[in-house]
Amino acid sequence: MIMTLQDEFKATLKQAEQGDPDAQHLVAVAYFTGRGTARNQKLGLKWGVRAANNGSPAAQLEMGHMLTEAAHQILITLSKFNKSLGPSDKDLNLPTLSIASKSALKLARQNAMEKAPKNQRYSQNIVLQAQVKLQEGIKWYEKAAKNGAPMAYFELAKLYLQGPPFPYDPKKGFLYLDEAVCRDYTPAMLLMATIHYLGLNEVRVNRVKSFAILIRAASLGDPKAVNDLAQLLVLGEGHPEDKPKALQLILERGNYKDFGTLSNLTFLLYHGGNGLGKDRDLAVKLCQKMIQSAKDLSVKSESLEKLLATMLSGVEAIDKEDFVVKEEYVIVA
Repeated sequence: MIMTLQDEFKATLKQAEQGDPDAQHLVAVAYFTGRGTARNQKLGLKWGVRAANNGSPAAQLEMGHMLTEAAHQILITLSKFNKSLGPSDKDLNLPTLSIASKSALKLARQNAMEKAPKNQRYSQNIVLQAQVKLQEGIKWYEKAAKNGAPMAYFELAKLYLQGPPFPYDPKKGFLYLDEAVCRDYTPAMLLMATIHYLGLNEVRVNRVKSFAILIRAASLGDPKAVNDLAQLLVLGEGHPEDKPKALQLILERGNYKDFGTLSNLTFLLYHGGNGLGKDRDLAVKLCQKMIQSAKDLSVKSESLEKLLATMLSGVEAIDKEDFVVKEEYVIVA
């Protein structure tokens, strides 16, 4: 007998009612998404909280995400509110303003100032709400991290490294990021590699370290890491230049959705040079793979198809501008 989604939900609900935290999390997801049952946000939250309290790392992660995202949205609302409170001193002193415009702005400023005490109380209340939700979200992420979820370390790292509207603390952020990297969480590896490559968050530029991190992430099968590694090999940064090796990496394990890196490589193969021999058949194959990836992503690919037609026509030299993917990640309606 084939079980329907409704049958699966009923069986999972029974397990959840018996106290299984993983089942409780699945029930919460079912209520949020409407899988096997009617959507019910209230019941979804109820079961999500129960699963998180009973130790489900996945539920704890979701609680952390919901609460920190809520804090973010509250602070965005506050920012919009503050912009509506009237013109600033800088606005009033713009030399291009007419006397009539300045008078109108001053009147708006006066009206805003009359409401200042009420507006200040409103702002303080909004900030307090955001702080409470943020701290609750951080606590859930910390619980998920203690339960062995590397993604929780990564989320905590991002909170402390990105700064406003969240508290900026690079020391704490790097501790969490390092924990995620040590657990072979590849998104954390990519972020760590980027930080060392660009010298972000008060870290000195260290492209050798960035290269080493990418090697580890690539060995774990992350296609974005493979492309980034190939890019460093082409540029000769963090490691001696090795364009043939870069090409081999792309062909064997690359991410054909990374149109920027691959369009540049296609140009080099079509014309030769920069350490790569001319190989127009391979350039055509790379372009065909990018077109297929674009279709898989429901992304427009007119410029890629035009480029492919031009290459197949045997034109001797093609302008590099024609290799720029103009519709990159434009979703087809």
